Amino acid sequence: MFRRFLAVAVSAVVALSLSGCLAPSEPLVDKIFGSQLSPLRIATDKVQPNCAASPFGCSNPLYDIPFYSDSSAKPADVCRSVIELQREIGMVAYSVEGAAAGIAPAENQPLIDFCVAGFEPGIKLDDGSMLYQGFVLYDDGANDGLGKVTVIQRRDDKSFVVVFSLGRDPSRIGSINFGEKPRHLTADEIANADEMQKIAAKTQQFANGLLGESETAAKTKIEDAGYSWRIAHRDGQDFALTEDYSPTRINLFIRSNRVFDATVW
Repeated sequence: MFRRFLAVAVSAVVALSLSGCLAPSEPLVDKIFGSQLSPLRIATDKVQPNCAASPFGCSNPLYDIPFYSDSSAKPADVCRSVIELQREIGMVAYSVEGAAAGIAPAENQPLIDFCVAGFEPGIKLDDGSMLYQGFVLYDDGANDGLGKVTVIQRRDDKSFVVVFSLGRDPSRIGSINFGEKPRHLTADEIANADEMQKIAAKTQQFANGLLGESETAAKTKIEDAGYSWRIAHRDGQDFALTEDYSPTRINLFIRSNRVFDATVW
C-alpha cells in the first residue's frame, strides 16, 4: 500500500500542448531545461506549458521538466546535481515525499545526505521488492514569483526520475505544508501500519466537510486545521497539478466561488 502512495507515475508525465494557447516566456524554464545534471538526462526535447485554452492566451501555465537516469546512477550524484540547481533557482523547504516539509538548511551537504538516505539502501518489503522514499524540494516563489516543486524518485530497477515543476499561480503549485523536522520512515513503521493511508483518510474526512463552503472560507479552515490546499478546478477549467503526493493536502474544486468537491492527492 505504501508503494502506491509513495510512487509517482512520472513515466506517464506528459506535457500538454493546446493549439492556440500561448504562454509567456519563462527564462528559468530554459535554464533548467539546458542544465547539465549528470548523471541525469533531459527526458523531453521541448517543454510545453500545461494550460487551458483561453481567448486571452495560456492561463497560469504550469511547467513540468522531467529528467531520468539509468540504473548505474549513484544516489549521491543524483541528489547533489538536483540540490545544487535547486539552490540556484530557489529553495525554502524539503521533505520526504508524502510528508510534511521542513525549512531547508543553509548548506547543501545535510540535504544531500538526507536525500541519499531515502534511496540507499532502501527498505525491502514483504513481497521482496524494494521501497525507496522519495525526496521533494520546495520554493514559495517569494523572490521571483515562481513557485517550485521538485520530486526525486527511484524506480524498482534503481534508475532515477526527477521532475521540476514551476508556475506563477500559487493555487496550482500548492501551499507548503510545514511540520516537524523531516525524517524517513523505518522498516518497522512501514511493516506495522500503513500510516499514510490513515492520515489521508483523516484528511479526506475533513475535506468532505468543506463542500458548499466559499473558496475563502475553505482555505481558512484548511490552514487553521494544519492542512495545505491547492486549486484543481475552477469554473470548468481543470488545472495540471504537480506530481508530488501529500496525505495532508486537499485539492479544491471550485464552482461559482463554492467548493463542490475536495480530494486528497
